[in-house]
Amino acid sequence: MSPLSFLHPGASWRGSMHRYSEGVKADVRKRMSPPHRQSVARISEELGIHVVTLYNWRKAWRLQGEVVPASEKAPRAGAH
Repeated sequence: MSPLSFLHPGASWRGSMHRYSEGVKADVRKRMSPPHRQSVARISEELGIHVVTLYNWRKAWRLQGEVVPASEKAPRAGAH
């Protein structure tokens, strides 16, 4: 068994930090965005990526002007 076999496909090990490919990040962004709206907890469980990493990515995408919802629930009609 490879020492890296426990990592998510597309991840590599560098010191004590995981590095994820742009393809993995694109998949996560897609899962977070409509119409999927998967929660950070669900994505973390399914992909094995730490929740702090996912929250950091979401924050970075928002700062870049991308719309990444905070939850699986659709916004209420008329909500601002």
